[in-house]
Amino acid sequence: KAEYFDKVAERSGLLNATQVAQKVQMSAMKMNKHLDELSVYNGAVKRSRVFQQWFIDQGMGELKQTEQGYPQAMFTVKGEQWIIQKFVSEGLI
Repeated sequence: KAEYFDKVAERSGLLNATQVAQKVQMSAMKMNKHLDELSVYNGAVKRSRVFQQWFIDQGMGELKQTEQGYPQAMFTVKGEQWIIQKFVSEGLI
């Protein structure tokens, strides 16, 4: 049960792409396109968005499992701040 909770249920402090995109005033699709260009997501995984290992290692994102068993990319507060800073510096927002 504890392992299930860690993988699936425990998401406090984590944000999904839609929540982060709202904060930068764009759609999740548009934000994810920019994150693809910044090599945040692993392009080798086709069915879902999975973070590159460097993004996870720096504490900016975690992969959680949905109840259907699929990986879901979730952003930490540090990841959200990185996105905002990067988008501002790139002139995207």
